[in-house]
Amino acid sequence: MIIVDTNVVAAAVIRGAIIPDAFAARARDRDWVAPRLLVSELLNAFSKYVVVAKSLNRDEAVRVFKRGLALVEFPAEQGDVVDILNVCAKSGLTSYDAEFVALAIERNVRLVTLDNGILRAYPDVAVSLTDFAAGK
Repeated sequence: MIIVDTNVVAAAVIRGAIIPDAFAARARDRDWVAPRLLVSELLNAFSKYVVVAKSLNRDEAVRVFKRGLALVEFPAEQGDVVDILNVCAKSGLTSYDAEFVALAIERNVRLVTLDNGILRAYPDVAVSLTDFAAGK
């Protein structure tokens, strides 16, 4: 099991330069978990592909959104507010990023991410998508 953040899920379903790393990460560990926050973040990311970048139309965005959600399991329970705020206080991360970190700490697993702030703040918890894909 690994915790994945929104950018990793997006990388797995949107064609681009890092998609091979996302496929390799999926091959290494198929048990992807994320906080429910990922649903809103993923929808927001894909809405930017439709509205701002205009690189996806609405129907394509719906398809990749559903494909992305199908890759991830969500815990039944919401993350502990105290744990999330402790991560924020220690690192200066946003509460959004802290939800992913707190879940990884709670489950005692790695958080695979593309977020440099998370990687710097929690090098013992977080690993870059490229490094995880390479088996590091």
